[in-house]
Amino acid sequence: MLINDKCLQILLIKTT
Repeated sequence: MLINDKCLQILLIKTT
């Protein structure tokens, strides 16, 4: 779950 959270955060920042 932790790894997924990191990936999600990176994706969110990239999408912004």
